[in-house]
Amino acid sequence: TFSTNNKDVLFDIPDMLENVLPKYSLGRIRINHEKTVFSSKGHNRHVTGITLTNDNKLSIGRERKRKISAMIHHFINGKLSTDECNKLVGLLAFAKNIEPSFYK
Repeated sequence: TFSTNNKDVLFDIPDMLENVLPKYSLGRIRINHEKTVFSSKGHNRHVTGITLTNDNKLSIGRERKRKISAMIHHFINGKLSTDECNKLVGLLAFAKNIEPSFYK
């Protein structure tokens, strides 16, 4: 992940890395252009499953919050399988770690 406060600076990074990586990684590391993403504050910024909000706080994201809320509703109504209950426990632990205010 590369980050900057200056506009349009990062667009040259992939080309620079294409020139440097073969020399220093002995060809073992390469850029996957299909996964290369440029984002700004105007759009949701996601890194490894975590959303960075416009006020630079970590969030689990709106979709994951909706999923957790729905799973809690299903749990209360006895409609979650054991596997789904285990998944809910994991999601709640993730939420508590990343965005404690949602967990409460």
